[in-house]
Amino acid sequence: MDTEVKEIIDNFQNKIDKYYENSALNNEILREFNGTNIDIKNFYEIYSNSEYYKNSTDVDKKINKQIVNALIDIILLNIIVNEIDRLDNIGVDFCEAEDVFSSLYNISKAMNLINKTRILWERIMNFIYLIIERKVLDDSVPKRKSKKGFFKDWFSQKGYKFLEEYYNFICVFDDKYRTPETHKQSTLRRFFLEEKNVPIIGISFKMTMSFGIDIYPNIISILKKDKYITLRWQRVRSLNGDAVPDEFNVIPDWIKEHFSKNDIDKGKIENVTLPFEMKY
Repeated sequence: MDTEVKEIIDNFQNKIDKYYENSALNNEILREFNGTNIDIKNFYEIYSNSEYYKNSTDVDKKINKQIVNALIDIILLNIIVNEIDRLDNIGVDFCEAEDVFSSLYNISKAMNLINKTRILWERIMNFIYLIIERKVLDDSVPKRKSKKGFFKDWFSQKGYKFLEEYYNFICVFDDKYRTPETHKQSTLRRFFLEEKNVPIIGISFKMTMSFGIDIYPNIISILKKDKYITLRWQRVRSLNGDAVPDEFNVIPDWIKEHFSKNDIDKGKIENVTLPFEMKY
């Protein structure tokens, strides 16, 4: 292992170990889901034995450091969203909207979570593209082409079908929440005016609690050239049982191929996990 890469990994792991020694939220199940328990040294060993790894030039060494840092960025953001924000009640643990203050409080936390959920998708795109192509995604996107759309074309051509679920999710997420809040008129205003609960936290869990159990294991399978990856779909729900926009729960085509139309129409399908044969 390159000395500089080892120093980055050891430094990060040392700080994370110290954090979890005193963390009230050191829950192994949650860490498994959100990927904060990922062993970066183990990842790098797998990557360095894959066909995608290079280490012969200074440029190669620079990219290898970028890859490690890209994975660290994802882990840090998931710690912030799922643990740190929970400690000060920003972005997690929404209270009942019983008065004007609690409505404003929930909107503040929702804005926080909307932006961080979208940042997480950016970091996931950057990481996956970097380890496979060994290029920075932003530098590869043609003019007049969106980064998100370019990434979709790329992973579709590669056959990385497990990413379709998250791409479709983030498209709806952008249309419903992120784009209005950052570029247009707020969609959260009505939750304040009507003093209703904001469903963002349950929706955002689709992204923040899936990296460790779905996206990352499939990345490892690709690096190892495993015959199968795993396709996973789970119905998005709010934490308090309130309805979420129907667009978040559109049934993927690969599920329709395995279940009867009757079961799908009646909403009986809550979560599905199926193997998918890769063609490299």
